[in-house]
Amino acid sequence: MCRDYNVCILPLIVSIILGVVIGALFFTGVIAVGILGIPIIVGIIFAIISLILLFVVAAFGIKKETKDCVCEYGSCLALGGLITLVSGFLVLTFIASLVAGAIISALLVGIFGFALILDFLSFVGILICLIRKNCKNKNTCCNFQNDYME
Repeated sequence: MCRDYNVCILPLIVSIILGVVIGALFFTGVIAVGILGIPIIVGIIFAIISLILLFVVAAFGIKKETKDCVCEYGSCLALGGLITLVSGFLVLTFIASLVAGAIISALLVGIFGFALILDFLSFVGILICLIRKNCKNKNTCCNFQNDYME
């Protein structure tokens, strides 16, 4: 079973700070409504891919190192991905009515920014964990070999 890891605290704090900054920039009009479409679509696609990869690794990952990394970062990645999907679809739904200077619009954009950054940082964290655990257990300099042929 998964041990209690606190690896989500730093990405969560960074994501909250950057989400507030993104919301404030949108509120003041620095980020225009017209440029929101492409980052939102890219964020939704990234969230879907990361959730699918998380599911596949959790369901079919048979190596101990893979399971350990999913236990450490999986909840953080799932949280970021799900909030990214929900907030991204909400922003896309209301993109025609988003107004710079409106508090609700700034909150939606800020929540999306928070979730996307959390999803990205968690994805990077799980990749670093996989590389670190695979290299550490091989006692080589990242010599990835087929473990099942040994």
